[in-house]
Amino acid sequence: MEKAENVLSEENTASRFLYHWWRNRLTDDNNERLLTHKLPFAKKNKGQGISSPVHEFQIDLPLPSGHWPIIFEEFPDGSWAVYFKDFPDIIAGSSDDLEEALECLTEIVIDELSDDKNISDNISPYQKRRYQFLKKVFGV
Repeated sequence: MEKAENVLSEENTASRFLYHWWRNRLTDDNNERLLTHKLPFAKKNKGQGISSPVHEFQIDLPLPSGHWPIIFEEFPDGSWAVYFKDFPDIIAGSSDDLEEALECLTEIVIDELSDDKNISDNISPYQKRRYQFLKKVFGV
C-alpha cells in the first residue's frame, strides 16, 4: 500500500510542478539555456527487464489550446522519461530526477519552437510534423 501511495504522491507532485514549470518557463523570453539534446531512452515494448518502467503515469498539460497528455515513466535504476503521449518521439529524461527530466523536455520544446523551421525548405517531413505538433500544442 505504501508503494501505491508513493506513486500517487509523485503523480500529484508532478501535476503541480508541471503546471507551474511550463507556465513560467514557456512565457519566458530568455532563451539563453537552449539544450542540445539526445534521446536518453529507447522506447521499447512494455515487458520484463531493465528497459521496462516500474511506474508510469499520465498528466494532462492544461494549455489554452487544450489538455495535452504527458507520460512520466520511472525505470528500475531510478531514471525518468517524460514525453508527449500524442508524439512520443519528443522525449526527455534524467538519470535520477523527475524534475530534471521535465526541465529537459521544456528545453527541447523551447529549442524546437525558437527555430524557424517553418520557413526553411531544408527540413525533413518528420521535423516538419514535430514542429507542427508543438505549434498546435502551444498555440504559436
